[in-house]
Amino acid sequence: MIEQAFNTRTLRILILAACTGIVVVVMQRYATLINTFLIALIVVLAASPLLRGLQKRGISDILALIITLVVVLLVGIILLLLVVGSVARLAQSVPEYTVQLEQALDDIQNLLQDLGLASADAAILTELINPGELFTFALGFVGGLVGAISDIAVVVLIIIFMFVDALSFPQKLQAQITSGYTHLKTFHSFNEHIRRYISITTLVGAVTGFGNTIFLLIIGVDFPVLWGILAFLLSYIPTIGFWIALIPPAILAWLEFGWQGALIVFIGYVLINGVAENVVKPRYMGRGLDLSAGVIVISLIIWGFILGPWGAILAVPLTLAIKELILEPDPSTRWVASLMGGWEEPKEEGEE
Repeated sequence: MIEQAFNTRTLRILILAACTGIVVVVMQRYATLINTFLIALIVVLAASPLLRGLQKRGISDILALIITLVVVLLVGIILLLLVVGSVARLAQSVPEYTVQLEQALDDIQNLLQDLGLASADAAILTELINPGELFTFALGFVGGLVGAISDIAVVVLIIIFMFVDALSFPQKLQAQITSGYTHLKTFHSFNEHIRRYISITTLVGAVTGFGNTIFLLIIGVDFPVLWGILAFLLSYIPTIGFWIALIPPAILAWLEFGWQGALIVFIGYVLINGVAENVVKPRYMGRGLDLSAGVIVISLIIWGFILGPWGAILAVPLTLAIKELILEPDPSTRWVASLMGGWEEPKEEGEE
């Protein structure tokens, strides 16, 4: 009787929920360590095309590794210095922007009253659409990204060892598959999929961030480099990353040039990022993410809750890992993986 009770579906669900809760608590407790490891892994995957390209050109493995490490470290140091310097200067300007923002909100409230809205209702409406809270959220997100990397030396050390392993890991994995461990094919397929996704997302995000920076420089919005880097980082967040990156420069343009400036920034960002995400990226991505929009948004919330700001950036790779490595190989959970996938048009009979 007891054994039969343990085999009930309800009890299995309860046990799974309890185990999931324990895993979530542990991951939150050690979020800094997990983020450090995952950030290093993302950097290695993003830079792997450079390493492979150098190897294909006949450069020795050691020299290719050294060149790749130097490039990665230089880019990382430059980005970190630019972000830290820009955030420090922005923090000094926040009081001035706050005064301007309060004045702008007062103007909006007066406009609503002129249109016939009661003063109390106008005040409530301006609080609901208060862009200052969005601005604060975006800045807090940037600060969280920088603060999450508490020990740069540890990240660099992990990156070095991962790159060393990356020189021989594909050959080792292929050898094990050839030896009969065919279940590793799933891991090999996922490794290639996620590596391609990360490398292409990094390249497209870098081009998009550079384009946004030049665009903001031309129209004269403050701190264009910071907003370009923010757009690059948030390019790893599908669906909503672009909108988060748009908030700070649009608000600054509004404060500096009025609603016309904010509209110009909005249109420019939509054009630059729209072309990158809907034209350039799909052309080179090949195989899509195979995650529905709802699953992507939910994963951003869940992983952000567990791992903080970096969890939102890492949400898609982590969700793909669960879907392709855990759910899809198991026949009892394959239906869950299917529900998580993107929509596919049903094929007509006789179609391949």
